[in-house]
Amino acid sequence: MRMSRSTTSGRAFGNNVAVAKILLDAGADVDAVAQNRFANTPLQVALLNRGNEVARVLIAAAADVNVRMAEGFGALHEAAISGNDEAVRMLLAAGADRDAASPGGRTPLDEALKNKHESTANLLRAPR
Repeated sequence: MRMSRSTTSGRAFGNNVAVAKILLDAGADVDAVAQNRFANTPLQVALLNRGNEVARVLIAAAADVNVRMAEGFGALHEAAISGNDEAVRMLLAAGADRDAASPGGRTPLDEALKNKHESTANLLRAPR
């Protein structure tokens, strides 16, 4: 069965691990880019909704942790903005680029500090 891009968008995964697994098993593109103004991936949408378990499934299915959305933010930026320490750890372990800067020059560390998430900032400052 071929999945359309709308079927594989982050919304289709519904922040539900079982749904994510079914879609991936049916051939959904783990890195499908939504056809909207955000151009985000299922991983980025999961993190926007603090769906760490779905994010874990997507990463295990080889989701690209360094894909950028339309405005230039990646998954690590999203986790840093919300202070999602569990997701930050998961993304760093999967190879996310902690130094990735948006077109405006903002890194995940900058976003954590801007949003007053000190524990997240400390994770991003930690030795590699």
